[in-house]
Amino acid sequence: MKGEESGNTQDVMEVLTDCDADTVVIKVKQNGPAACHTGNRSCFYVKWENGQWVEHSNPLFNPEEVYKK
Repeated sequence: MKGEESGNTQDVMEVLTDCDADTVVIKVKQNGPAACHTGNRSCFYVKWENGQWVEHSNPLFNPEEVYKK
């Protein structure tokens, strides 16, 4: 279950598929500051720019404090 350790759960609001049913989009409501285990709002915070991967996010929590195991 997403958020079981951190408490940052998600409620599924809508599930969509494309016309050939080979792609799924799941829209969720985020409960808590971030969905990613890195502390970022989303796991999709790295973008390809000018031949390199660039991070475009600042963590909203410290993963070491949340995942103490």
